[in-house]
Amino acid sequence: MMGVAVYLATAKSSEWSRRWGWLFLIVLFSAFADIDFFPALFGRLGLANALHRGITHTVLFAVGATALYLILAGAVRRKFMWKPALILLVAYLIHLVFDIFAEDGKAPYGIAPLYPFNNTYLYGPWLIFPKIHKATWTEVFSFNNVRVALFEIVVFGILIAMVAGLRLFIDRRQRHHA
Repeated sequence: MMGVAVYLATAKSSEWSRRWGWLFLIVLFSAFADIDFFPALFGRLGLANALHRGITHTVLFAVGATALYLILAGAVRRKFMWKPALILLVAYLIHLVFDIFAEDGKAPYGIAPLYPFNNTYLYGPWLIFPKIHKATWTEVFSFNNVRVALFEIVVFGILIAMVAGLRLFIDRRQRHHA
């Protein structure tokens, strides 16, 4: 959902209904760090906790994913798309920041965003987001996870509403001063 807020902040309000592909790409990038959960879907679900918050939760991986976007977009459009790439990188990095403030169920707690250059794990002094249970399929579909999902929808819904309101205010102000 953080990707929606990034989209609303970076696209003019007059473009919101026309740029669904861009919205999808930002949302995909903002959630891409959690791709480390997918191997567990094809094997033992218990791997989800063993693999999660590893290499995909690093700045290096975020930069690598952004570089891949630059290469692919550059090949398709025959020019480097620097501004969209920067927006995608920010969306990815915001995910990492929010994960620092999410409850972690396994040691080492938090994420090591500067790995492999620095192995220090960052774990927020305040945990805003409760832990999602995913060791078994029963846990994946548990009441706890529904409660956590609803909590995140409310938190990010408020954030999205604030960003959208600010964007609308800025766009109206620019139209009146133009």
